[in-house]
Amino acid sequence: MRTTAIVAILLGCLIHVYIHFFKAPEISIAISIYALIPYAAAALLRCFDRTVPAALGFALGTLGGDIYMYDAVFISPKGSYAIYLMLPMPIINGVVLGPIGALLVWVAVRLFGKPSEESAA
Repeated sequence: MRTTAIVAILLGCLIHVYIHFFKAPEISIAISIYALIPYAAAALLRCFDRTVPAALGFALGTLGGDIYMYDAVFISPKGSYAIYLMLPMPIINGVVLGPIGALLVWVAVRLFGKPSEESAA
């Protein structure tokens, strides 16, 4: 689970690096760093043993939001203002999608995860 969380965090960072350098280089570096804040929160959650499932869910929720944003802005934009979806997306990721993902993975681990050695003793 730890490795999966790291991979999800790195994929999200790679998406934003790719967007900044190849798809939209005219976007400020400050906006690109602003977009990485939810992944920094997931990385902080991953530092603690008890919150690894929450970090994985947070990273996956954020990654899902960023994949949707990439699709809506660069692959199949619905209009000329689609690029403006990039501005509120880090807030939506950090406040809505990340916590929902963290909650879903935490509940799944609680319901379906195997019991640890500490709780069996």
